[in-house]
Amino acid sequence: MVAAPPGGTREHQRGPARHDRPGLADETAAVLVAAFRVDPVARFRLARDLEEALASDELHVYIARVGATPVAVAKRMSFEGASYLSSIGTRPGWQGRGLGTLVTAACIRDSVAAGERHVYLGVREGNVRARTLYERLGFARVGDAARDLLLE
Repeated sequence: MVAAPPGGTREHQRGPARHDRPGLADETAAVLVAAFRVDPVARFRLARDLEEALASDELHVYIARVGATPVAVAKRMSFEGASYLSSIGTRPGWQGRGLGTLVTAACIRDSVAAGERHVYLGVREGNVRARTLYERLGFARVGDAARDLLLE
C-alpha cells in the first residue's frame, strides 16, 4: 500500500450526488490540464464531459490532495470484469513525490478487490517515467506493437 505524503490525503469518488459532480469534475479537469500541459481552455470542455461521465457507476475517480489542493488524479472505468485506468496525472510542482503512484495503486487495489479479471491502461512509448511507474506496480507490456500494459 502506498501512503499519502505528510498533509496529503487520497479519496475515491464513485457515483457522486448530482450537486457534487460539477466541483469534482472541475477539480479533476484542472489537474489533468496542468499535468498534461494542454490549453487551459480545454478545462471547461473536459469538466463538462467528466460531469456527465460521473453519473455512471462504472466511473471511479481517485484524487490525491495536499491540504485542500487536488494535485494528482486517476480514473478507473470498470465493466464486464475489467478495469481500464486512464487520465493519470500529477500537477507540475508535485511530480516525483509518489502522488501518481498513490492514485494508480489505489485503482489497482480496488480493481483487484472488486474481482476484476483484467486491469489495463495505455501509455505512450516515449513516456518512460510513466512506463517505469506502471511496470513497478506490476503491469507488463502486451505484444510487440501494443502500447497497452496489462496487470498480470
